This record gives sequence, structure tokens and C-alpha cells, in this order.
Amino acid sequence: MDYKGIRYTIRTCIERQKWSVGIHPRDAEAIEKIVKGTRLEAERRAFSMIDAWRRQKSAPAPLGD
Repeated sequence: MDYKGIRYTIRTCIERQKWSVGIHPRDAEAIEKIVKGTRLEAERRAFSMIDAWRRQKSAPAPLGD
């Protein structure tokens, strides 16, 4: 699946109401988390992870001393 140009995956875990959520930005390492709740909550977490990753990448670099 894709959100804002970044691929993400949602996989069910063995335990009920647990999901493995991963985002897969191009030219960057994948980020994965375990989410408890419904599949919809897992999808929302994926969107949140992507939004946070994009904010981090667009933030200006800190100035050196």
C-alpha cells in the first residue's frame, strides 16, 4: 500500500489485535513497529509514522558550532 508516496505494510501478528506496521521509504531503512488494536488503528499508525518521517526529513539541519 502507499501513502504520500511512501510504501507501507500491515501484517497480522499471532496474538489477537496485534499488527506489525512497517514503512518503507525509498533510499532509507525500513521502520517497523508492533501496534495493538484494530486494523484501522494500525493503518492510522502507519500514516502517522510516514508523516513523522517526512517531517524529520524536511526539518533543517542543526547549525554546527
